[in-house]
Parts: sequence; C-alpha cells; structure tokens
Amino acid sequence: MNKLLKLILDTLKSKHPRVYHENAPKNAEYPYIVFNINDGLKSHRDDLILTIDIWDRNNSSMVIEDLADTIDRLLDEANLPNEFVLPTFYRQQRLKVEDPDKTLKRRQLRFNVQTYFK
Repeated sequence: MNKLLKLILDTLKSKHPRVYHENAPKNAEYPYIVFNINDGLKSHRDDLILTIDIWDRNNSSMVIEDLADTIDRLLDEANLPNEFVLPTFYRQQRLKVEDPDKTLKRRQLRFNVQTYFK
C-alpha cells in the first residue's frame, strides 16, 4: 500500500506543490490537497476508494475548481503502473462540500482505483 500512496502523492505533486496524505498541517498554506485511500471491494484485484479534498480560503472558488479540473484530467481513466503496483483510476464523484466558514472552499473528488499489487 505504501508504494501506491507514494505514487498518488508524486502524481498529485506533479500538478500542485501542497499535497498531504490524510491530514494537512494546521499552518498549511492555501490552497492545498489532502488525499486518503479506503478499502473497497476485493476480488482478483483490490478496488480501492481514493478521496481527494481540495481546500482554499478565498471568496471565490475559481482556484479550487481549476485544481479539481486538473486532477480530474490527470487521474480519470489513467493507468499508472510501476514496478510495484498496477492502478487504474476512474472518477466516481465530484462534490462541492459546504463549510460553515464561507471563506473556506472545498471540492471533493472520489475515484475507484482498480489495483493489482505485484
């Protein structure tokens, strides 16, 4: 699993410098990306669920919409094999998540990751 996490981290960092696994530091500069992987179905492969949250503190959501578009183009239907893992990503949802603090903007992308581990 660590090899898949590193692959996702490196892939996302190729498009944005502030990417964190599970939690961002309290002093993280906006905008930033947080991702997490959860178990999904298990058969002859592992079908995992990748959740990507994009956060910004701004009156406008233009920056995170652009980041969401970039990540969507980067990962949707992408096959990113390496010597350890063979994942293929399929976007399932793109959500606008409201926050009580109206200056906080958040978009969430969810991907099914069909994965074969070597």
